[in-house]
Amino acid sequence: MQSPNRPMLLKLASDMPSAAAVEGKKWVNYGEDNDFPEYLYELYRESPTHHALCNGIADMAYGDGFDSLTQDIVKRASIQDVFERSGRYRSGIDLIRKLTFDLKVYGRFYAHVIYALDRTVSEVHHYPFRTVRSGLRDDEGNVGTYWYSKDWSNVRKFKPEPIPCWKPGQSGIVAVDLFGSDDEYYPAPDYIGALRYVALEAKIGEFHLNNIENGLFPSFHIHHNNGIPDERTRTEIAREYEGSLAGAGNAGAFLLTFSDGTDRKTEMAPIQLSDADKQYQFLSEESQRKIFVGHRVTSPLLFGIRDSSGLGSNSDEMTQAMELLEKNVLKHYRQVLVEFLEDVFSTKFRFQPKGQPEGQPQTMAAAKVQDDRPVLG
Repeated sequence: MQSPNRPMLLKLASDMPSAAAVEGKKWVNYGEDNDFPEYLYELYRESPTHHALCNGIADMAYGDGFDSLTQDIVKRASIQDVFERSGRYRSGIDLIRKLTFDLKVYGRFYAHVIYALDRTVSEVHHYPFRTVRSGLRDDEGNVGTYWYSKDWSNVRKFKPEPIPCWKPGQSGIVAVDLFGSDDEYYPAPDYIGALRYVALEAKIGEFHLNNIENGLFPSFHIHHNNGIPDERTRTEIAREYEGSLAGAGNAGAFLLTFSDGTDRKTEMAPIQLSDADKQYQFLSEESQRKIFVGHRVTSPLLFGIRDSSGLGSNSDEMTQAMELLEKNVLKHYRQVLVEFLEDVFSTKFRFQPKGQPEGQPQTMAAAKVQDDRPVLG
């Protein structure tokens, strides 16, 4: 039990992923409130460095397009028709880019493969990672069903729909992971080690914005001299203050204390943070450095970002950084995507890295993309 004289300091905590089966439900929650995918997406939107790296790495992994290596002209045309019939997006280029994006941000993508009556692939659709949850494993450890809902925060309105797992010749959802995972149901993204720093950068931006909007409103030490209430009452008082003062959204943390005093009034004193500008600069730079490490990027300039250290400021360093990124990161993304396409279409595929030499034939996807590339997100 907390001591009545112990200060109550409210501060930010970062969530970590977890999967849990819920009694009476046929799907498995991801995160404490089944909202971890939404949390990852919000971090992608709010952290500028993380946002740039996710978009950049997904775009580099896609490269200049993909191509079937089959020499069978009929089969090649049939594959192209599949992507053009997959009408949820404008073309197959959009489909593969979406799959690559989810692979980066979430560590997994979901694709719905649909067969025609002759058991040839008719359509392939992307299901956003945030909209799908895993079903329970059977006695043999296999997941036989995935569940789709447009909004998992409101399953009464958007009732989850079961979709069977894909098998060759049988329509269903394919779940493809970037890496294996210790979790029984869901993978972790490849930047999971830097997740707290992604959250930190997002909160720093939110704090500074709200600090300006609130007129640089300071943090406070709030002291009640009118007696020491019981623990439940202290908690309720703290929550009331938290709603109006605490958190990055209101740019003000607070320290709450109680005592018996002769003066019964409540005292509020601003907490002056020494060298606040230097501390925020350090946190901003440190979070950015750790995000680069988490994404395995050695030169920020590859993504149009120049850091204060001057890292990657010459062409030799950038060339070496690109070679390392290609070898350690991008190659694996393409391998995962190629294996998926080859499993579905039963033929060989390849991805063409960016910067293909002039005069070299374009791949089937690169020939169509031109200036009509979709915005990821």
